[in-house]
Amino acid sequence: MQRVNKEIYKVLEAILPNKTGIYPAFGSEDAKYPFVVYNCDALVPDRSKDGIEGFKMEYSIDIYSDKFDTSDTIEDLIIEGLEGYTSHTISDFLLVGGSSSFDGSFRHTLNFEVEINVE
Repeated sequence: MQRVNKEIYKVLEAILPNKTGIYPAFGSEDAKYPFVVYNCDALVPDRSKDGIEGFKMEYSIDIYSDKFDTSDTIEDLIIEGLEGYTSHTISDFLLVGGSSSFDGSFRHTLNFEVEINVE
């Protein structure tokens, strides 16, 4: 859903430090640290006898940095900025999990469940 992706991008752009790259689905090969990648991993329609009333989407946001403290700070900013976020389109943004790893760079993954309103 393009409107949801655009809204998530705008929120990330507003809450992240300048020079933090933001990419949908996958990072650019020439991306410079730090950067985040957000992706819709699942979409489930909320159906009733009248049709689709909304959607539940699962989004993952991956944070990449060459410094642990930077990736950790960005993780905190994303949680603070998105947890409980609502708008005309989004009725709820709920953090449901996360993980960390190191493979040449520090990576934090945040998993969110997003409820979407249908108009």
